[in-house]
Amino acid sequence: MDLFRAIIAGRAFSLKRELINGYVVSTINSWDRGYETAIIDDNGIHPVEIYSSEREAIVGHDEWVKKLENFPVEITKLGKDWDDELIILKPMSPEIAFRILNIRLTEIIE
Repeated sequence: MDLFRAIIAGRAFSLKRELINGYVVSTINSWDRGYETAIIDDNGIHPVEIYSSEREAIVGHDEWVKKLENFPVEITKLGKDWDDELIILKPMSPEIAFRILNIRLTEIIE
């Protein structure tokens, strides 16, 4: 399953990636948007916040982890070529979450 490949359109550097309550919180420095956090659930990848610095991105990542500890059901997915949209999160199975959490960056960009 290559669900995680969709998060990157080009080369990126992963800052933090954590599994919380069936969701993966992933914060990267991407070539097109810079520092950003996305929530990955059973439905796909949902960019939720963009930052102007690495420090902001790390703090923002930790804030998203705290939010997901309280089992939010809805988030707003940031738009780029689409409008922002409300997403109802669906937790992933442990097997899929483990694979995404542990995928190597080289698997993503090859």
